[in-house]
Amino acid sequence: MAWGNANTVVELQNPTLPIGCEVKNGGTTTDIVLKTSTMSIATEGHIEELAEGIANSTAATLSGDLTTETAIFALKSKPIFQSVPNRVEFVPRRLSVSGNGAGAAKFTTIRIRLNPILGGDPSFSDIDTATSIVAVDVAGTTVSGGSVLETFDFPADFEETIELINHIQDLPPGALLVVTAEIDGGTSDVDAGIGWRELF
Repeated sequence: MAWGNANTVVELQNPTLPIGCEVKNGGTTTDIVLKTSTMSIATEGHIEELAEGIANSTAATLSGDLTTETAIFALKSKPIFQSVPNRVEFVPRRLSVSGNGAGAAKFTTIRIRLNPILGGDPSFSDIDTATSIVAVDVAGTTVSGGSVLETFDFPADFEETIELINHIQDLPPGALLVVTAEIDGGTSDVDAGIGWRELF
């Protein structure tokens, strides 16, 4: 490891590591130097229990002629967070969807796409610049390419909550997750909300 035995300052990518070192001078003005051995903390494998991490969510609505697959919202894991490379993964936990079809609407298809090309005029907004690595877009429209992680078919009128924890793995920095809707004729109002954990 190039950092070991070569530096006397801290180099961290994760600001919430559960370790620390402390030195006190007892109220005097004498300078005190703290020296430690090199320390490293790492996590490996899939996280089964999601009690840790920061919980966040978002929701959006589409209305009208959705006979072409259209993005409801997109979640992007920012490559840079607070001026340093992002090392945090996020885990989608639960998706809630509902629809109210009209006219000749027959059924609604909800898809979850990973890293597609997002058309229209996407504009991403931070969930929270201080505590979240995720930005959300509700202005994108068409989608193409990427990987279709899940596809769900519903009748014209529906309401459903889908647990995602066993369907979608932890998503790395730079990932783009898009939830889309498409109906078979007619018009529809489609609502979707998603909750996730950010594994700081």
